[in-house]
Amino acid sequence: MANYTIKYSCGHGSVTKQLLGKIDDRYRKIAWMEQNMVCPDCYKRAKSKQDTATKMQGTLTLSYTLQGNVPTIRIVVTGNLLANKQALQAIGYVSSDDDSMEIKRTIAVNAGDCEIEANRDAIFAAVNEMHNALQSIGYTLSSYGLTNIDVIDAAISRAKEIGDISSKKEPATATSPAKKEASKKPQWFAELERNHDNPYCNGKIYGRQGGYNIYISNKQYKITDDQRDDLLTFFKK
Repeated sequence: MANYTIKYSCGHGSVTKQLLGKIDDRYRKIAWMEQNMVCPDCYKRAKSKQDTATKMQGTLTLSYTLQGNVPTIRIVVTGNLLANKQALQAIGYVSSDDDSMEIKRTIAVNAGDCEIEANRDAIFAAVNEMHNALQSIGYTLSSYGLTNIDVIDAAISRAKEIGDISSKKEPATATSPAKKEASKKPQWFAELERNHDNPYCNGKIYGRQGGYNIYISNKQYKITDDQRDDLLTFFKK
């Protein structure tokens, strides 16, 4: 371990760095830093130029906790952060790294309402509130990384209803598992569906070997490993 003087590549002075490791590795690191490392002022100017040139946009994702599938909305924004940092902080955003800020919001749901469908209205209301807050500053949501096809379908319909998020396009694969032909359904699955007036299943299987579960219209059903295999085959068709 020793201190070394590193010259900035921009020519604006030097900095002292403490380096560890083998001598050869240290000198390779010194050579790299003297070719690539600039002084703090040059770094700030470069970051400011990059920040200003980056399009002001937000990327939305929707994820779920392992316990209960509680939906969490996350938006990451980039572009013009230096000029808009205070405005973004005022609506709840925090810095995630030098190039972005983010906000997360967990949707409160009832204990029995762990299905995506049951929480759609709350999800849409929160997304649109967050979207409108971003628009007021000058940002737009450029992409939607929603993880469940049924939520994507519903988001499209909702966007059309309220005249918002008009750039969203429906994926070509947006075919609901509930629309599979009845003749292809496993018999035991069809019997479970008959317990409900308007059965809905999102096509997801939860749990692990020896303890799988599915949900039909918000009601939990335990299934065997063989039944899981039946459903995987059915939902892939």
